[in-house]
Amino acid sequence: MKNYKKKVSIIIPVFNSGKYLEKCLKSVIEQTYENKEIIVVYDKSSDNTLDILHKYQDKITIIDKKSGSTSKALNDGIRAMNGEWFQYVGSDDILYLNATEELILETEKLQDHDYIFYSNYDIIDSNGNLLRQFIEPNYNILDKKDVDVILLDHYFGNFSGSLIHKSLFEKYGMFNESISLLAIDYELWLRFTIIHKCRLYLIPKILLQYRQHKESGTQKELQSCMEESQKLVQSCLLKVNHNLRDEYKIRLKEYRKRKPFQYKFMICIKNILFKILPKSIQSKIIKSYLMKKN
Repeated sequence: MKNYKKKVSIIIPVFNSGKYLEKCLKSVIEQTYENKEIIVVYDKSSDNTLDILHKYQDKITIIDKKSGSTSKALNDGIRAMNGEWFQYVGSDDILYLNATEELILETEKLQDHDYIFYSNYDIIDSNGNLLRQFIEPNYNILDKKDVDVILLDHYFGNFSGSLIHKSLFEKYGMFNESISLLAIDYELWLRFTIIHKCRLYLIPKILLQYRQHKESGTQKELQSCMEESQKLVQSCLLKVNHNLRDEYKIRLKEYRKRKPFQYKFMICIKNILFKILPKSIQSKIIKSYLMKKN
């Protein structure tokens, strides 16, 4: 039996999003989960984004905030939401029809709000062609500290399509507007899980299509994101008590020692190359790395 008791606020920041926006909106509007509101935070665009939004204005709430950044747009959306649950969808991504319902059903099983729910996903190109499936490692049965250490080592999970209870934003703060677009989800993951003891939880189903294309900021700015991520980890550790900080550092060191030699060798080579190669070559390496990672 479908459970529509808990309202979900699906928030979509948009800026010059016209190329893929309509497919995204249709996928959200057509969700099998009925008790939802769709909040689109619009930033002034030079393409047909606003025309597309007006086409669906009877099914969505449009907030014109001139936010200036995705993190601020998300925070504007959170402040406006009437739902109990927050779900983010990237404006170039596509939810499968039962995505929201599957996530809500899982919250019913756990009966605990201190989780960030995320799922597996398909990766598609700019034309909607399937490139590959991305199956996240399932850490649900691991001890929480073991999962925390993995997160301190590297980001995992997909922010697009994820589900978070509104109370977590009220207790632990919203998105950090002072950091780059590509690190806002990692910062939130670290803050909620390491500092405030929440937990990431995988729904082991493919619930969305994640679009990868040449305009993606991920490919253009991966290196700076990697550097910023390391700073976020250090900053996060400074905010826990010294005993826990020391424990995490020891566990993290042991975790990295257990990684395959090939992985550690490639990281070493990457670090050297980024010090000596011109930026044009660095960009090609980053793009190649991203494609293999996904």
